[in-house]
Amino acid sequence: MGFVGGNMNNDLVCLIANLGTSDLKLDGEPIKPLREKSKAIFDNYPNYSSHLTTPILSPVLNMIAKNYPDTKLDVVFFLTDQPEVVPQRVSDTIFIADIIKKLWMESGNRPKINKVCKYAIQSNPNLSDSMYKLYDEQFNRRKKIFSKYETIYLSITGGIPACNIALLFNAIIHFGDLCVPVFTNETDTTAISLQINKQIGYAVRNKILEEAIKQYDYALADTLFQEQNKPIAALIARSAEHRMNFDFETAIKILDEVISKDLTSARSLALEMKNEITRAINEDFNALINELYGNMKAYWERKAYLDMIGRVFRFIEAVLRNEVEKMSIHTKAVNDSKNFSKYQESINNIQGLTEYLDKESVYGEKLNYDKPNIPTFLAILEFQIIKDQKDGEKCERLKIIREQCSKLNSLSSLRNKSPLGHGFKGVSLEKIQEEFSEFTFETINYLLITAGIEINNPYSKINEFLLKSIEDY
Repeated sequence: MGFVGGNMNNDLVCLIANLGTSDLKLDGEPIKPLREKSKAIFDNYPNYSSHLTTPILSPVLNMIAKNYPDTKLDVVFFLTDQPEVVPQRVSDTIFIADIIKKLWMESGNRPKINKVCKYAIQSNPNLSDSMYKLYDEQFNRRKKIFSKYETIYLSITGGIPACNIALLFNAIIHFGDLCVPVFTNETDTTAISLQINKQIGYAVRNKILEEAIKQYDYALADTLFQEQNKPIAALIARSAEHRMNFDFETAIKILDEVISKDLTSARSLALEMKNEITRAINEDFNALINELYGNMKAYWERKAYLDMIGRVFRFIEAVLRNEVEKMSIHTKAVNDSKNFSKYQESINNIQGLTEYLDKESVYGEKLNYDKPNIPTFLAILEFQIIKDQKDGEKCERLKIIREQCSKLNSLSSLRNKSPLGHGFKGVSLEKIQEEFSEFTFETINYLLITAGIEINNPYSKINEFLLKSIEDY
């Protein structure tokens, strides 16, 4: 059975209540047996009206009247109407909804009742999982109706506990801060608005925020921190999101805003982040490598293997450049152009290197070493390994670096077949390990340790700061 009573109007306020055996009383006493007796009362309403009270719901109406004196209230009653074979049918609340509607409509008291809609629960109302599904379905079907209200009051004192729990949780999920759960103290007939919706909503949002940070989803973290009115944390997250996309210029602008506005630990972090980004822009190898490392780590944690693969080759290039530069070979373009004259001059100055490179081939074709690239760097390392054969420790270190970089470079076939290259093939961990069987992220760590590069994931301290910001209620 769906909602009965027509379409609700566009007024600002709504009351949703689960009707229970205590919601309507006769001469101050519970009505028993409820279904049979309440039907008799409804059929002979004029004889009973002056003896009827709503001790749980009346205080809620008084609260609404105080907060919204001029509103016309829409009411939704959830009531029970179980099959005849069910013993609990004798306590069904199906008829008290109409009795309460008559009482309220005739009273002339505020708030004025605009419309009363009813939903009959015909299944077992004590099964919390079934009730959760029922309320979820009802609220989903009527999203547009409920979205028009400024406030949705929930009476959660009467009714069956499983229904009240289902109502409360689904109202929080569907209506958020718009819902106001109300508890009625029957002893002194006062209604108390509860903060449980805000507490649960805050806890849920914090959990989502925590997971977003752990998954390096800084765009979502930015939005959630703004909703929590934590602008500095939002700026740090926003800067990190631009940094993840190598939009260093925007990231620095946002960090400058933090530096100018904050006097706490966020300023220190922003200064440190700005320094790291500036060093990466200037191609400081350690900074550049750790920038790429942190970026790859983030996509690895997200299981976004296509994005991770797209960064692997820039990472390999940076690690190899770091090694080749130790041999006094210049790998940076002159004057930020494509002029690699210093590179060409430096390889010519190393005895026997150009002769060795002239004999090298890649994929069956002669190696073109006019400009620095990964195949050329790998060949230069091989030359150095041969040259340093007498230095066992140094030779072994270079062998490991070359071998690991060469294996990582073999993943280029995956990239080339993907949307990052020239095709539409996807990338998964299984496909990565088909090309490089022992690959895990520890492979990256091992390469950096062997290369003597200190591992410093710049996003670790960002995440630490953002997680701490969640705790600062």
